[in-house]
Amino acid sequence: MFSSLKSVACVVCVLWLLACSGSSDGHDPIRSVVLEAGNGARAEFRTNTEEGDVTGTFQKVSEPTGEVVDDMADVSGEYLLDIQGNVSGDLVLTIPIRRDLLAPDWSPATLLPEVQNPGTGVWDSTEGLSWYDADQGALLFDAGVAPSAVEAVASGLHNTVSGALTAQTHKGRYRVRHVYFTKGVQATSPDSAFIVKYYPPGLHGKHSVPDDATWNSKSGNAVDPDVPDFVEDLHAALNSAYNAMLAIEGPSGKLFQPLTINQRQVWVYRINSAGESPIGGPMKLSSDRIKDYQDMKGVVGHELTHVFQGQYYIGGIASNVVNWVFRWNKWFIEATANYYGVMTAGLAGALKAEQYGVDESPNYLSVGLTASDRFAYYAAAHFLEWVALKYGNDVISDALSDDSKSIALVVLDRAIRKADGEAGLGSAFEQYAQDLVRRPGDMDKMNASVASLLFSYMTSQGLLPAANRLDNVTTYVRVKRSLAKLGAAYVELRVSTNEAALLVIDSIPAASSFLETFTWDVIGNTNQAFEGKNPLEDHSGKPMVVKNCGKGQACNGFTQIIVNTSFTNWEKFDFAYYVLVPPFVFSPEAGRVEFSTAEIGNIPDEMIREFRVFRRTEVGSFEKLGSVSWDGEPKESFKDGRIKADDVIVVQVVDRHGNVWPEVEVGESEGVWIGCRTVGSEAEYHWGCIQYPGDPSSTDFDAGATMQCINSGYKQYYAVFFDKESACRDWCSQAAASDSGTGASACDTPGKDPGTGTTPDACIGAGDYVDVCLNNACYSCCATCEGGLLWLYDCPDGCYTHSGESGFQTWTNCECN
Repeated sequence: MFSSLKSVACVVCVLWLLACSGSSDGHDPIRSVVLEAGNGARAEFRTNTEEGDVTGTFQKVSEPTGEVVDDMADVSGEYLLDIQGNVSGDLVLTIPIRRDLLAPDWSPATLLPEVQNPGTGVWDSTEGLSWYDADQGALLFDAGVAPSAVEAVASGLHNTVSGALTAQTHKGRYRVRHVYFTKGVQATSPDSAFIVKYYPPGLHGKHSVPDDATWNSKSGNAVDPDVPDFVEDLHAALNSAYNAMLAIEGPSGKLFQPLTINQRQVWVYRINSAGESPIGGPMKLSSDRIKDYQDMKGVVGHELTHVFQGQYYIGGIASNVVNWVFRWNKWFIEATANYYGVMTAGLAGALKAEQYGVDESPNYLSVGLTASDRFAYYAAAHFLEWVALKYGNDVISDALSDDSKSIALVVLDRAIRKADGEAGLGSAFEQYAQDLVRRPGDMDKMNASVASLLFSYMTSQGLLPAANRLDNVTTYVRVKRSLAKLGAAYVELRVSTNEAALLVIDSIPAASSFLETFTWDVIGNTNQAFEGKNPLEDHSGKPMVVKNCGKGQACNGFTQIIVNTSFTNWEKFDFAYYVLVPPFVFSPEAGRVEFSTAEIGNIPDEMIREFRVFRRTEVGSFEKLGSVSWDGEPKESFKDGRIKADDVIVVQVVDRHGNVWPEVEVGESEGVWIGCRTVGSEAEYHWGCIQYPGDPSSTDFDAGATMQCINSGYKQYYAVFFDKESACRDWCSQAAASDSGTGASACDTPGKDPGTGTTPDACIGAGDYVDVCLNNACYSCCATCEGGLLWLYDCPDGCYTHSGESGFQTWTNCECN
């Protein structure tokens, strides 16, 4: 069946509920449900057990009347379907036919399933694949169910986004009518393999083909004044497609064999889609839904493929047609019909995209590649073309002609492995999903259209926020859902924070073995946008992070495709996407600073570990002052004696994984040397640092300096070694006025009795030392005739001193505990 999905008449889309347990991770939650109406009539559909229970009834409410209206007769009676809950995919009805009411020369193509509009009471044809089962004397057809209505819900304080299906009711009144064609004519010619049966213009208004003026043929096929131009164009399109299909090669010769005379009959009358041909034929086409000759070629190619498919799907498996055709293989039947229809019609560009339905299949891939869902399976032709381009055209014909009677995904997997021993359907699907994102311009830009379908599904289901961005208010989005087998989910979020932010993409918990994710820190719809860009995934299990995202930054967001490569398992994923924005710091005061935590936005409390406070040093690097745990308040206060009013303070936010933002260059405190200065007119300075940044005689020292003289002969210069590139920072005893060269009495140096003069006349021998224990650190002043140096080393567990005396020397020994 070919149908323009834009023209789908939406039957009241409301459903039932089946009492069955929900599924666990890794198991398919889709279950089959059958409702019996007696006398062989039944309704079969599938339901997602994760979306609740379903109940329903299917019953016959009237007998067939045989009354002829518009050259059509009721041959089934009416059936009422009432379902409470959610239908997943197509709804297949089996309705027995009163064969005694059929015309002697009837054809399955003249059986027209109909549904009544509940608002107007008008009957119109359904839009699905149909098949007449001669053994049962019943017509099986796809009744059609519109996509599930969905509403977005926000759960939790921080607006976690998830999806929830609304309760639904599907009530439909169905029947089957037979078109007698008592007023129809047929057209054929020696040059045509087909017999076209139609209602001429004006003879039967409802079913008539368009007149020549309305059809306005521009093909050059219209040459016979006695045959409507529409019919002449139809013959040309039919024969062109037929010859092209007979030329297609299969694994052991031609893929398709010539059709029988009955299969080459074409019935044209008013139906609710462009074409609705049964598997194995004959074809039926709409008299008023085909737009022009180009459109006709695509429709004919699609419907003719359905007729040829009877060579593979009906023989030998008719008793199981519901399972084989309508459930497991429906996607492949419609996808191959589109694939070969486009090939034989020579369609390209927008015409090919329209035939594939890549703009009209809102559920494609979101419900899984192989879902029996009319809002998905037409676009699966796009995947088949991708497979053919990558592995060769023979892969598709091999899969279609496989005689093992396996389901389509199994034979397609086998055909791909035959073409490429290292690949398979799961691997191919994974690569295909990547190409949808990283190569949006490929395949006549249809890759971008499919990605757009995936994104629209996420937003329409409420799984992504409508604004599609992370900003200074919405800093956190969480996406949770079950992903169908061979399904894909597309996430795209822009980052529009006012400041440079850190983007974090976090899986909660880590993805399963069947789930693959591919994430790029770019948003774009051209191949060039992704050129040279590799996915962010490093498979370490850690969150992916991107620095400097937001307004005016190189990173304006990210694109992610999540793929379930399993044939059998549904898989759940749970992702958190958030941005860490720098907290705003208010002007500091001496010993105190306040900062805002409002920049956390809607990130949950448990996602934030702490805030770290830093001050910038004189040499440009930062020293950490301390940490603050977040208590959920909009403002925090931090106290530290080292903070001055003119300090530059930076506050860093730390998430639960240890990711920090903003980044700061923190100096290392790996070693501290203390320089000792002798006193006198020939004073010498001995510094244990790389470089002294200023005047060593200055008394303008930091107010927080450690001030202590080891003894009366030395002044202490405290030089902190921040990092390997920076200079030293110093403190000195502010009481040592003699350091400026004025006014203070000199101190004796070690080795000279106090008060005997300012010029040392003796030195402590090499290796002699004076130690002191100060604040859990040991200071050792080793004096030599060349000068004195004081060395500091830390004692993590404290230190102790012990003293002794030898002559005029007094010494103190410092050791760590």
